[in-house]
Amino acid sequence: MTDAYDPGLRRLALALAPKELRARPGVYVGVGGPSYETPAECRLLRRLGADAVGMSTVSEASAARHLGLRVLGLSLITNSAPGDDED
Repeated sequence: MTDAYDPGLRRLALALAPKELRARPGVYVGVGGPSYETPAECRLLRRLGADAVGMSTVSEASAARHLGLRVLGLSLITNSAPGDDED
């Protein structure tokens, strides 16, 4: 699926986000889990363009789009990937 998230909702969310949240668009990669990614997997996903990785969101966004709903995904990054020394 391409363009899972509604462009208008994305623009609105970015415009309304308080500056101290450092909100920005990014690429969310959904993985099956149930375990966390290894450092090697995190490096690979980063090289492939991932900004955030998680075990949810993708199935919910897909189901909502198939129902014809407008979808917006928001992620709060709470921890860095293993071996990730970026802020």
